[in-house]
Amino acid sequence: MNDIINKYKLLLLVLIFVPKLAFSATEWWQGAFIIRKYTEGIDAQLFGGQQIDFDTAITPIHSLGLIKLSANEGESIFLSGSNGLSIYFEGLGDLAIERFEQLKTVNSNTIGPSNVIINYRSGLLFSDNRSELQGSNLIIETPVGRLIPTNSLMCFKINQNTKNQLIDFSFHCGEGRLSYVHPDGSTYSIFQGQRMLGVGTFNSPTIEITEALPDMKRDIERFKSMLEKNIISADEFVGLQSYMKKINRKEASSEGFIYSEATLNDQKQSIVIEYVPRPQPVEFYRGVLKSLSLEELELF
Repeated sequence: MNDIINKYKLLLLVLIFVPKLAFSATEWWQGAFIIRKYTEGIDAQLFGGQQIDFDTAITPIHSLGLIKLSANEGESIFLSGSNGLSIYFEGLGDLAIERFEQLKTVNSNTIGPSNVIINYRSGLLFSDNRSELQGSNLIIETPVGRLIPTNSLMCFKINQNTKNQLIDFSFHCGEGRLSYVHPDGSTYSIFQGQRMLGVGTFNSPTIEITEALPDMKRDIERFKSMLEKNIISADEFVGLQSYMKKINRKEASSEGFIYSEATLNDQKQSIVIEYVPRPQPVEFYRGVLKSLSLEELELF
């Protein structure tokens, strides 16, 4: 498996490497995905509400990077990104890729680091960002905190109980490192072979970090097998760039990802985060005024 990953990284370097000075003229583009594998019933919407029609589509399917997924029990989908990110998602649950931007050299097929934000609410999620370029950022927002995988192979499970508002979850690190930011601001690190278990409400989950169980390790091996069967070729990588979309921003430098306030204000196409923490039920209460007693009446 390591040989395959090394070949994958070498492929990216062949497509991406240019002298440092040539990287000064770069632009931000919205990334794209290849959808190779999916089951019947999976729901996928692009940003703006456009539905992906899997019934009439021909595999592999190409799409822009901003995509919302909903899956029932047993439904699944596998995506490979233009930045080397691979994702497998399985229901019951919801997930939305709310930001996927990537540097691209002007008038060239040379691509650079990327920024990705995934809003992951529930279900089973595998991610592999070991092939992303140095300087890339991957953030996964969840109801129980923020996840930041680094050069990692991960398995995430989140289950929500709609009756009592409780969430139970587990995060398993197969390779690399995962940083977890608790809602209270505290930060924890999970390393290869470790898992984090948790249960609680949206704002106050309790957590425990232990060694991964054998069944979790088998899940990672199953994902590795899926990655081996869905490696993107050099021609597919180049072809995928034709589905990327230029972002309406000023020329950016590869040395930083900070945009000026004016540039952000000029952004015409804003991204709306559709998911918010589930509110607590509201019970209405109507007060009742008692009649005044004789003693109280005499006071007036």
